[in-house]
Amino acid sequence: MTRRTLRPELAGFRVGLDLVEVGRIARLAEEWGDRFTKRVFTEAEIAFCERMKNSYQSYAARFSAKEALLKAVGTGLSHGARWRDMEVIDDGRSSPRFSLSGVVGELVGGREVSLSISHTEEYAAAVVVLS
Repeated sequence: MTRRTLRPELAGFRVGLDLVEVGRIARLAEEWGDRFTKRVFTEAEIAFCERMKNSYQSYAARFSAKEALLKAVGTGLSHGARWRDMEVIDDGRSSPRFSLSGVVGELVGGREVSLSISHTEEYAAAVVVLS
């Protein structure tokens, strides 16, 4: 079997997808409280989620977005990457987007990051495209 190489214009194209149960995030938040939320989410994300009618859906959507980004980057939480290196920004008027810092910001480099998140009462999903 020969190894195929990507066309140069597609070489940096990466996709990450994640699906998480809202109930799982609710259980973690209830069991660990601030230890969980402050480890995974920035202060701005916590404030945003706590304003929502069902905060656990918002937490789950952001958790899923961060997982999807780590999958697109291809490293997971290794090489010094931290949850709080990724902040999901949602101003209510536009599509959510990431603010990146630290190791995750370095791993993404100058690539464009596209994010789509969605949730139901039971599940949250996210897709990230790096180009």
